[in-house]
Amino acid sequence: MIGPAFIGYTDRTIFRPVSVGGVRFLGGEDIEALKTLQAACSALEWEHGGSRLDEQPVVGAFDGGRLVAVAGYQIWDGGIAHISVIVHPQYRSCGYGKAAVSELTEEAINRGLVPQYRTLEANKSSVSIANRLGFARYATTVAARLKRSRQ
Repeated sequence: MIGPAFIGYTDRTIFRPVSVGGVRFLGGEDIEALKTLQAACSALEWEHGGSRLDEQPVVGAFDGGRLVAVAGYQIWDGGIAHISVIVHPQYRSCGYGKAAVSELTEEAINRGLVPQYRTLEANKSSVSIANRLGFARYATTVAARLKRSRQ
């Protein structure tokens, strides 16, 4: 079982952006920094929140020259920006994830997409990011992964 999970949406009328320095869109020159951040996180964390530069817009938050958080999105059904975020374990609950998600959400809204934020309810820090940026709860979900029977 996976969940329960928070699913929230925002738009221009309820979005509450934050403005901080050290946040920018990532490009090819950031591949090594992204690999370093990935190595600092568990494989499961990266699966749930990591981003790839070749698949989606990715925003990074930096502490000095160190990449400490990334947020990216995949476009679902041509109109939903499904957001993911991950923060280096030593930098969690410091505002870096919120800053990256804020910049990315602003970009999605400007492109005419509907930002969607989904995270496990147990991940209180991630739910806090959603709430502080103005993502309104739309649903709570639970998913099940089924194993194939061996016949």
